[in-house]
Amino acid sequence: MSKTYTLEEIDRREFLAIVLGTVSAATLALGDGAPWPAEEFARPQAEPMTLALQDGYIVDPSFDYGSIELPTHREYLTDQYSEERMRKDVRDCIVEHGCDEAYEWTEKEVQSWLDEIIDVECLGDYECQERCGSEWAEGIWLHNRLDAEMCHHLGLHLVEGDCPGSSFMGVRFTGDLKDLNRELVRQGMNLILEV
Repeated sequence: MSKTYTLEEIDRREFLAIVLGTVSAATLALGDGAPWPAEEFARPQAEPMTLALQDGYIVDPSFDYGSIELPTHREYLTDQYSEERMRKDVRDCIVEHGCDEAYEWTEKEVQSWLDEIIDVECLGDYECQERCGSEWAEGIWLHNRLDAEMCHHLGLHLVEGDCPGSSFMGVRFTGDLKDLNRELVRQGMNLILEV
């Protein structure tokens, strides 16, 4: 009997038990030429994440726009600046973020602003895809995990703005599906792209 975990429930020990005690279902799906010894295929399977093609772009068919959680200004700035810099120069960090009036705020106003949820308009297109996600975000994630030469070889092309003035971002796939799936397994990703 298999146990299903959510990200909130799993600890490091359980994670390692899953990773080291399972075989990637993507590896099994490829069958021939997979980089696993035959005796390892008897392990339980870890189901792969499945991505799809939509109009030539890699998409996550299970993406739910209702699950987007934006960070607070504090969380966002902590990602941008070191904790030490935030402690010493928090107003400078806020001004660099685009709020020139931060130098005039009281300490209470600074703390209140830091605890507010960030406005999506404060994020650039790329950052918005990374933090908020979209059905195209997993394709971008995949593109960023492979080097430029490998992306070119596999037919993965990052598209930023598919027409003038557009904020669209996605990864267009023009390569061979079998080659891409084989390389994903070789890279250790339990991920399959389906048509």
